[in-house]
Amino acid sequence: MCGDAASVWGHRLLRQFAAGTVLLLAVLAFPQSVVSQSAEVTIGFQRVYSPWKVAIAEGRFEEATGYRINWKKFDSGAKVIEALTAGDVHLAMAGSSPISAGVSGGLAIELFWIASDIGSGEALVARDGSGIVAPQDLRGKRLAVPFGST
Repeated sequence: MCGDAASVWGHRLLRQFAAGTVLLLAVLAFPQSVVSQSAEVTIGFQRVYSPWKVAIAEGRFEEATGYRINWKKFDSGAKVIEALTAGDVHLAMAGSSPISAGVSGGLAIELFWIASDIGSGEALVARDGSGIVAPQDLRGKRLAVPFGST
């Protein structure tokens, strides 16, 4: 790996690890009124790939907080939000689209932490020869997007 690529990859890994640390802090600051006397909490998360999953697998969040954490994995962000609003999980991690849909739909949920900046992982794509090279070139064009996607 060239120096620049290694540096970028290392920076992203560090950012993702920091995001996991923020999740840990969120668990530490979790309101006691929601947690039982045995300090148990259920956290729902969407299937995503991130370094903080290692900490989950190794029980590091439990060790650091003293909480018994029940981790519930869901196949989609929509299912995570469903579980959160139904009271099946106390905290949840989901993508921006399901959270935005839930908030704009009037669900009683609140975003308090952004896990990672995925701006560099998303893009607009145009067919070769279309003449579209900048966002302003999209004016008057027809766009296609997947349902529920950012």
